[in-house]
Amino acid sequence: FYRPVISHVVRKYLDCGDLHQGFARIKCPDCHHEYLLAFSCRGRWFSPSCHNKKVVQFGHHLKETVLYPVPHRQYVFSIPKILRKFFLYDRKLLGKLSQCAAKSLTKFFRITLGKKTGVPGVVLAIQSFGDYARWHPHLHALAAAGLFLESGYFFVLPKVDLHPLRELFRAHVLKMLKKEGLIDDTFIKMLMS
Repeated sequence: FYRPVISHVVRKYLDCGDLHQGFARIKCPDCHHEYLLAFSCRGRWFSPSCHNKKVVQFGHHLKETVLYPVPHRQYVFSIPKILRKFFLYDRKLLGKLSQCAAKSLTKFFRITLGKKTGVPGVVLAIQSFGDYARWHPHLHALAAAGLFLESGYFFVLPKVDLHPLRELFRAHVLKMLKKEGLIDDTFIKMLMS
């Protein structure tokens, strides 16, 4: 079993850089030297050269237009193997998993800094695979290390224990899965033991 998109991505990758699939003629206006530049697949994750180009472009975009010049930290949010199957068969849950991480970070930052309001600046990336391309849905978060208040102030998060953040994320994920009707209290009790 594999998703139909996989065969599409593989076919695009096999055509990547093939002159038979299209090209652009490049000519130097000074020396009149010409060469052909084959079209790429512009794929992410599968094509190494195209993926690396996308990564560099996205990093540049984040640095120049998205990230505010404050300290940042990286967080990785993962789930136990027993819960991963739910996300395999319902990909919309990956978006809800991202919401769980964002809510957890916001609450953790507010409690740690003693603020009732304020939002963290967070960029979340969903990654659906781990080692050897096995199904392993998890999130990578690049977060401003503190809270932005409406007044324009930024409060920096001190160095703290992240155990409460893990517990908040666990609670949000289990609550979301229960609300979706995928688990019940008995399952949660078994999982927590």
